[in-house]
Amino acid sequence: MNTVWLNSEAQAVLARLESWRERGWLRRLDVAFARFMAALPGQCPPEGGALAPAAPLPLLLASALLSKLEGRGHCCLPLQELVDGSGELLGFEPEALAELRAWWSALTAANPAWYEHWLVDAAPELLPAGSAAVAPLVWRHGRLYLRRFWNGERRVAQDLLARASARQEWSAAQQALKEEWLPRLFPPVQGETDWQREACEVGLGGRVVLITGGPGTGKTYTAARLYTLLQLLHGHAEGAPLRVALAAPTGKAAGRLHQSIAKALGELARQFGEALPVSVRAEQLPAAQTLHRLLGARPDTRAFKRDAGHPIDCDVLFIDEASMVDLEMMDAVLAALPATALLVLLGDPDQLESVEAGAVLADLCAAPAGSPLHARVVKLQRSLRFSKPIGTLAAAINAGDSAAVWAALQSDPATQCLARATPSQVVAQVVPQGGMLEVPALVSRATPVAPDSTAMHSSGYLAYAQWLQARPAKAEDFKPWARELLRQFDTCRVLCAVREGAWGVEGLNAAIEQALAQQGLINPSGDWYEGRPVMVTRNDSSVGVANGDVGLVLRSPEGGWRAWFAEGDSVRSVGTSRLADVQTAFALTIHKSQGSEFRQVVVALGPEPSQHLTRELLYTAVTRASQRVTVVAGTAAVVEAAVERRTLRAGGLELG
Repeated sequence: MNTVWLNSEAQAVLARLESWRERGWLRRLDVAFARFMAALPGQCPPEGGALAPAAPLPLLLASALLSKLEGRGHCCLPLQELVDGSGELLGFEPEALAELRAWWSALTAANPAWYEHWLVDAAPELLPAGSAAVAPLVWRHGRLYLRRFWNGERRVAQDLLARASARQEWSAAQQALKEEWLPRLFPPVQGETDWQREACEVGLGGRVVLITGGPGTGKTYTAARLYTLLQLLHGHAEGAPLRVALAAPTGKAAGRLHQSIAKALGELARQFGEALPVSVRAEQLPAAQTLHRLLGARPDTRAFKRDAGHPIDCDVLFIDEASMVDLEMMDAVLAALPATALLVLLGDPDQLESVEAGAVLADLCAAPAGSPLHARVVKLQRSLRFSKPIGTLAAAINAGDSAAVWAALQSDPATQCLARATPSQVVAQVVPQGGMLEVPALVSRATPVAPDSTAMHSSGYLAYAQWLQARPAKAEDFKPWARELLRQFDTCRVLCAVREGAWGVEGLNAAIEQALAQQGLINPSGDWYEGRPVMVTRNDSSVGVANGDVGLVLRSPEGGWRAWFAEGDSVRSVGTSRLADVQTAFALTIHKSQGSEFRQVVVALGPEPSQHLTRELLYTAVTRASQRVTVVAGTAAVVEAAVERRTLRAGGLELG
């Protein structure tokens, strides 16, 4: 292997980047990428070493920062962030930001010709690696990209614009059927625009539709009716049955998608009876999959089994929780989706973005008015999930209006805030002292309680603990009791902004366990104990669990510890010896809660403002609650900072 020799200026830049890593401003990977860029291109002197005429020095710094941004979910590095940015994209504190600006100014002043070329978009000629076709970086429109993200953005934009421009043609008979069934599925409401009907009409008219809206606005309800209409119209055409695929980014979200559409189809079947063909029945609905499984993920590679040469076998693809789909995944899905297929994206662009790089759904929803995609976005307006106070609070958060947020948090018991609080006050919200007096008659037998029962409303984890004490003696009563126990546990959840520390998932799970144990409600001895809530953290198809699934550990009637998971109106179980990746789940991160719904939510924001607390994070947390939400923070400034700080994702999907 040839030795790479760098000139002294490049060595000095890399040494300073290494010092930044030691100060916690960069990752080891960021410095390694800058070092890689410094060694391209190379020349081989006679003695066999590779003398690398270093890349322009500003580019070495920019490469390290680009790598850091990719790790923070961004697709590119905007020049503006280096010139006069706030440092928010990079997560830099004032000291790091000041040093960055001074260093960038010095580097560019020492390389004026290079910098002038950069400013006029001539930089592709200056990026190392010889041919621009294989250069690892791309410079366009004031943004520096890793090539794979630049290519991904181009492909996603081109594909979706083509789908948005395509039109679906129906025969006269199909058109008549459409006109008959649309008003049956969506009875007219005087003086109101029926956005759910509008979404279906948009979906029937082309190759892509984005059905967006907040929690409880009926996205999957609308999807079920679109599915019904497509089956009805397709039934009038000769040929093979309509091929439908259901998918979501996580196993939990995929399961919810299937369950929600199946429930809506069941309601339609009861309403219309024999008028609906067999193909519309819930039992004919295909299983939902994770996007990774749909595409055929392969170990140790970014590539999938499904691609343009081996496309997904479907005519319609529904993807739920689309805000969680990152750029590379969307690129892979579109590459494998037949051009003639209809893509239905369901999601809330105001929620948290994907963990990996990109903000595809938000970018698509912001397509300019002149774009074909603009007309393919339908936003559902009215939420049926929340109590009115929670809806008011969510709207105020989305608007970034701190005054309105405080008014909402102080105007109704359903929306409260505890400022100047401690982690112990988070615990007190879900495990009130002395709250367990007796096992009420309500739970002294395995009789399910109606989901909307207010008998135990806002009682934190006491309802779950009471049911836990009421374990039936008869084996035949065990499964109904376990199903109700799971339902009661899912009425409440603590949601955390961070994983570690006293305010995080780890600290609060331990504190809640201790509080319940002190009242004699659980006995958390050993890895497994009766009633331990666990969340699966990795997909495992061999035992039928998916990342995000939440269950309860119980000793089975036959003996032995098993984790029990809800499955419709019943339960299924997995031996704990087969669960390698689980964590206690009294408290979850807000990210892990996406797509869930609980009657009562306690949001633990932390002791002081920080850059990871954003408007989208707070909105996602409070909209998990249907009846009551309590925001807990160390100071009022924590809440205000979260409302005022938006999640920013640098990217450049060109959708005009």
